[in-house]
Amino acid sequence: MNTEEGRILLPLLIVTPIESEKTALAQGLSAGLGVPFRTLSPREISWLEGQVTLRYLGMGEHPSRALSDWLSSHPFATVILAGFAGGISPGAQSGKVHVLSRIDRTGKEPMEFPDAMWWAGLLGLSLGRGFQTDRIVSLQKDKSALFVQSRADIVDMESHSWMEAFKGTGMKAIAIRVVSDGPEDLLPPEVGAFSGEDGSEQLLRGIGVLFKTPGALFRFLRVLPSLLRARKELVALGNRLGTLIREGDSGR
Repeated sequence: MNTEEGRILLPLLIVTPIESEKTALAQGLSAGLGVPFRTLSPREISWLEGQVTLRYLGMGEHPSRALSDWLSSHPFATVILAGFAGGISPGAQSGKVHVLSRIDRTGKEPMEFPDAMWWAGLLGLSLGRGFQTDRIVSLQKDKSALFVQSRADIVDMESHSWMEAFKGTGMKAIAIRVVSDGPEDLLPPEVGAFSGEDGSEQLLRGIGVLFKTPGALFRFLRVLPSLLRARKELVALGNRLGTLIREGDSGR
């Protein structure tokens, strides 16, 4: 089990790929914990004298290469990888939150997480399977083909690599993903302009791309309700985690 006496083990580290995910989780965590956060760096904030830390690392597998070294000097008992993902199974609609019980990646051994069932019960969420790719899967036909190939629920560019980096650290790790765009949603490639390669928020650049690229604004407005729904659920996830930590009874 990922807990001691049914409680989430602290200190807790929550990592996200992009800054906007960190911002949404921070909003929920502050509300749930009932205290404001303290800024440690542009990437990192904490609560409760470092007992809860939230950090964004950047997109894709590359941050995982330095992750193990960083964690060796920043010991945590529990780590949660959280953030958005694309939905590819019929049930993975926008706003659905999955605790990943298995993550696959082409050419790599599958990773399975027995603790996922406990986390899903604790948070009132669904179990799901993840698949890591090296690119954003945005088209409906590509999502459908990937689902047939993998039988996964969600797709992202980090989960397998990052969870692999947590192995051997002694920390208990779990991945929780919120579906930003469902299997029938077209995720415009221009959405990527809102984040830099390092995961930092690039709001002005993103808006500029929407207005400069033909059809981009229309495509963005069509998927915007799905993206807002996903953000709302990510805030709710942070609130739930914060409340459980504050109450100290793991929801019982």
